[in-house]
Amino acid sequence: MDAIKYTINNLDVYHIQTKKFKTIVAGIVFTSVLTKQYLAEKVLLSSMLVKTCEKFPKEQDYLKYLRDKYDTNIFADVSKRGKTLQVMFGSNIVNAKFLNEKIDLFQDTLEILKNTLLNPYLIDGNFSSDLLNEEKNLLIDEIKTQYSNNRLQAIVGLIENMFKNEEYQIYSGLKIEDVEKVTVETLTKAYYELLKDNAYCFVIGDVEKRTIGQVFGEYSAFKTINTAFEYIDYEDKIIEQVNEVIVEKSTNQSVVVFGYRTNIRLFDEYYYPMCVFNGMLGGFFHSKLTTIIREEEGLAYYILSEYASQKGYLTITSGINFYDYNQVKEKVLSIVEDFKNGLIDENILLATKETIVNGILESDDSFLGLLNDVYRKAEYPSRLLDLKTRIDKINEVKLEDIIVVANALVLDTIFVLKGCVSNEEVL
Repeated sequence: MDAIKYTINNLDVYHIQTKKFKTIVAGIVFTSVLTKQYLAEKVLLSSMLVKTCEKFPKEQDYLKYLRDKYDTNIFADVSKRGKTLQVMFGSNIVNAKFLNEKIDLFQDTLEILKNTLLNPYLIDGNFSSDLLNEEKNLLIDEIKTQYSNNRLQAIVGLIENMFKNEEYQIYSGLKIEDVEKVTVETLTKAYYELLKDNAYCFVIGDVEKRTIGQVFGEYSAFKTINTAFEYIDYEDKIIEQVNEVIVEKSTNQSVVVFGYRTNIRLFDEYYYPMCVFNGMLGGFFHSKLTTIIREEEGLAYYILSEYASQKGYLTITSGINFYDYNQVKEKVLSIVEDFKNGLIDENILLATKETIVNGILESDDSFLGLLNDVYRKAEYPSRLLDLKTRIDKINEVKLEDIIVVANALVLDTIFVLKGCVSNEEVL
């Protein structure tokens, strides 16, 4: 389903009209250039602004109001897209067409969302220091939890080393010290900067165009600036030698991450073949890395590959015992070489294409998948392909294309999180 764009009072609104769901998802997205300035503040704002506002200074009162609106949910998300930072505030609303009483939940919820953003709970012009400290503690606890996740820590370690002097590593992960530095003054400054960021809105569900015009006509405080953001990151480097980094941690399981540059990005000629190659390599249970290294050789607790299309790199991540590291490394490099040399099983190609197509169809039946289509439509208005064309592009991929994209891989960095506690010690 294509997103239709309306422009209402200099604010773009993307609408996917669908009767698939009994709820409506709607909200607003703020986009800015990705920098370290106000990064921690914007992450904190994303959680604080959806818990209180001037009308409901206590979180429990705000939640009760939303519960009384048929369990309406207001939420937020912060993400990196290319060289931009995206802060999204959304709402999940029951479509009033399925209710017995006459109530305009859509308009009521978007009104409270607008007031949440424009009229936050402030004390003497600043955010509450008590609420800020609560959110800082929650975020610091979340960072500590992420640190205890070996796989996530290893991926962050790879990004920080592989993209050491590039902008891409800016949002590899917030540091505790970044959060601790936030004050009510810097948070308030970041809030007013957020309101000036480029904005657009979205609606996914069965809503009439006239209703959308009426509701978002009240959102005149927000503007679509049409800044030329860089959603695709073309920053690159020449690799003279593979950077191998080993960091020790007191844990019984080690994690190794191989980072490859591909120089193939979203919308490039070989983008779809790279998606299929990633699936054949380590994206699914039938992939080569899984069947050989995990199932046949028993060298890994898990192993998978992931392709970051907006930057053009591919990672292979595996949970292992460190004493198997050299053997795992040898096997991974050998499997990649087999792809480069055309030693490919066509049955894996067919199974991978079928799995990817099924994933595309399932995505088209979910709010998350449709929301991602909205993001793409806003970011690349003239380049987004329709559902049928995307499926055709996947099905058209041939073995020769896989060989081409496999040969585009250049190993940049190997990051190893070395477990320093043996299984015997744990037992």
